Amino acid sequence: MAAVLMLAVGFWMAGAGVLLWQVAVFLRYGEWPPYSVVRALQWAGVPWAFEPTDMLGAHKILEWMPFSGSLFLVGALVIFVGAALERPRRKPLR
Repeated sequence: MAAVLMLAVGFWMAGAGVLLWQVAVFLRYGEWPPYSVVRALQWAGVPWAFEPTDMLGAHKILEWMPFSGSLFLVGALVIFVGAALERPRRKPLR
């Protein structure tokens, strides 16, 4: 469970880092820098993020979704799945 917590904390720290960067840019220049999941995928070089030919609805949702919030959400999902997988198994009654 420690590895799951470390992974979740890593996602949360990355989300906080992106959010703090956005706040710093806003405080300095007075404009909020939109950083969506699609923009992060473009930065990672995913071709679908530049010119989607299918899954257009998913592209629009990811374009709307803030990257920092999605990192927080993935961290929470990691904890939920990790806790579900490590739940102690009950022995069957005889």
